[in-house]
Amino acid sequence: MGYYYLFSYGTFIDREVQHILFGRNVTVGAAVLPGYSRFAAEDGYYYVLPAPGCCVKGELLCLSADDLVVADLWEDVPKYVRALKTVLRENGTAVTAYVYCRSNPQARKPAPPGTLAAIPRSRVIAAAKELAAELSPGDRR
Repeated sequence: MGYYYLFSYGTFIDREVQHILFGRNVTVGAAVLPGYSRFAAEDGYYYVLPAPGCCVKGELLCLSADDLVVADLWEDVPKYVRALKTVLRENGTAVTAYVYCRSNPQARKPAPPGTLAAIPRSRVIAAAKELAAELSPGDRR
């Protein structure tokens, strides 16, 4: 079974969300997405858009194919789409990783630095637990 990199700039950075949805910590290190900026959507979740000269700080996750299915459910595909982008690891090494991009971004309100969503963490955790309860055992490791 193969593994895939996913660049997270929002709720997947939260270790509790990772444990709820994937059953383990999936972070492999800090990374940046060059040429993009992060914005807050009306629903409180973040998305990225191209922005020359900018970069988005986040974390690189390592996911299995089964994990990507769960990630797609969390990211409410097709509201978000998974796209391959080049990201830079802490040591400057470029890697190809999936990045969730909003398929139809509306508001362009900059996302505050140091936050994972514009909604309370307790709501994010509750939503992760709700999704996990709906998953069959085969959807997760």
